[in-house]
Amino acid sequence: MILSPIQLMRIVPRCPDEIAWTAGLNEALREFGIESKLQVAHLLAQLAHESTEFTRLVESLTYTSAGRILAVWPSRFWLPSPQQPTCPAGKRDARGFVRAPVLLASYVYAGRNGNGAESTSDGFRFRGRGPIQITGRSNYARCGQALGLPLIEQPDLLTDPDVGARAAAWYWTDRKIGPLADANDIEAVTRKINGGTHGIEDRRRYFQTAMRVLS
Repeated sequence: MILSPIQLMRIVPRCPDEIAWTAGLNEALREFGIESKLQVAHLLAQLAHESTEFTRLVESLTYTSAGRILAVWPSRFWLPSPQQPTCPAGKRDARGFVRAPVLLASYVYAGRNGNGAESTSDGFRFRGRGPIQITGRSNYARCGQALGLPLIEQPDLLTDPDVGARAAAWYWTDRKIGPLADANDIEAVTRKINGGTHGIEDRRRYFQTAMRVLS
């Protein structure tokens, strides 16, 4: 299946450069053998949600309130309350991480997906990038090896349309998501990408749009 710029814009109207992304996606689909309409529609739906229609290619982790930080990571942070006036062991005061993306990412992503300790700042350096949000040192390394690119040394390469599209297609095939898409199981597809079903209704809407456009 070959995607046209007009089709892409109908699916993701906020895409900042439909020509570059269409070219990158078509090459990536060909390279990784993603051909069925169901797979392409599911992939585009997931990318549209993960990257906010290709407008957010680097995870910011800039939170403006301590309450929101606590809501996202309740097991890692604390805020004072009458019931719990002192910070429990193993948690951090969320107020110290407001508008502090380096500190936040380094802490919450430490020791995950191949990242080093908090002091290495791996969590920030290897935060989500690209339309599918490749995250963690080990995923950057594996993706870079598969694509023949120095992603550990140059992580921002994932924001390039050609590289970002190839990385997304690599992740799709590496995680064996294609058969789940061909079975039209959007929840299973989402779990493979997100780890849960966050934003499932938004992803479903993009999928339904993609199916109409690709038909």
